[in-house]
Amino acid sequence: MQGVIKCGNCNCEMKTEEREFANGTKHTQLVCPRCGRKGNFVTSIADEDYKMPFGKYRGERLYELARTNASYLQWVLKNLDVQKSLRDRIGRALQQPKLA
Repeated sequence: MQGVIKCGNCNCEMKTEEREFANGTKHTQLVCPRCGRKGNFVTSIADEDYKMPFGKYRGERLYELARTNASYLQWVLKNLDVQKSLRDRIGRALQQPKLA
């Protein structure tokens, strides 16, 4: 069970606000409904929209890369020490059915 996050100013329960930016990323932020105090943004990008953050294919969508060059993503998983979140995204992209 997830705990309740309280505001550091007034001890009120924080709520979440979602916002979509021009580049398509969605951000969630904690906001206190009483005093208006705001926390940091957390970026949420859907797997199918996530782009390779580095290397030869930087900026290309992972799901497209999995379809056109799965061997590169397999190489990344085998040879590079990448963050767990990226490792998980690559794994999910490689498991997607190949569309013609």
